[in-house]
Amino acid sequence: MQALLYWLLPFVAAPPMAPIPAAVFGLWWFNHGRRAGSVLAAAILWAVYAAWEISFLFRPVREWIRVDLLLIAPVLLASTTAAAVAMYRSRR
Repeated sequence: MQALLYWLLPFVAAPPMAPIPAAVFGLWWFNHGRRAGSVLAAAILWAVYAAWEISFLFRPVREWIRVDLLLIAPVLLASTTAAAVAMYRSRR
């Protein structure tokens, strides 16, 4: 499970970085054809995740174990992978 969450660590450690993937996917979707729904879905999911992480700046986490990441990480991983595949296929 640690390998699944490893790629998410920079965004958990520095919550202001979390909107970057949302912006990348959102701008790509806006500029390169709006038919790729998976790219839009990834942008929305990353934006929701960014808001979730930034909310912890105002409301500190009391637990040492972030159980929410066990639910969020697989969804973000799947949506990011699907969006990356859609972006790659549209280049061809």
